[in-house]
Amino acid sequence: MNEPPYRDLADGLELMAQALKGGTALETALKNAARHSVNPRLRGALDAMVAGWRERADIVAPMRSHPDFFQRAFIQITQVGFQTGALDKVWAPAAVAYRETAQKH
Repeated sequence: MNEPPYRDLADGLELMAQALKGGTALETALKNAARHSVNPRLRGALDAMVAGWRERADIVAPMRSHPDFFQRAFIQITQVGFQTGALDKVWAPAAVAYRETAQKH
């Protein structure tokens, strides 16, 4: 399994958390993060999440189809945040954690 591009993931999560906190719709936040990502793997994963949202109102299943990118614990906290309407509160600290991890690598 490849290691996720932590810095790119942190940037995307931070962008999405800020957008959601500001009242942006989830699909729009995902699309904007994908559009601003310089990492093609992250763009693909976010595009899959957008498709999952459109087709099934589900962002977690598409994440599971990218295990080389989204780790199990991250998927679980995303699921909790999604179910409770608190994705911004879950993704903001995850962005900080991924940024710290990126600095160590």
